[in-house]
Amino acid sequence: MAVGLDKISAVKNQYEKEWLSFHGVVGVGIGFTISNQVGVIITVLSDTQIFRDMFKKEIDGIQIEVQGGEEINVLNGF
Repeated sequence: MAVGLDKISAVKNQYEKEWLSFHGVVGVGIGFTISNQVGVIITVLSDTQIFRDMFKKEIDGIQIEVQGGEEINVLNGF
């Protein structure tokens, strides 16, 4: 069953600040999970298994997935 983008955004917005407070978490966004479902993606710098064990796999029917990545520096105005 497909979940609406509004519901996915609501889950992301509710938890984003908390998740970003964990050392090593560098991003929280909406995207396609490994199972090709739209869900919330938590991007971490390293040791993804530790983070996968920390976070729920699903919240309110929304898939939550931890992925390894890199920190992105954004410059305002560019």
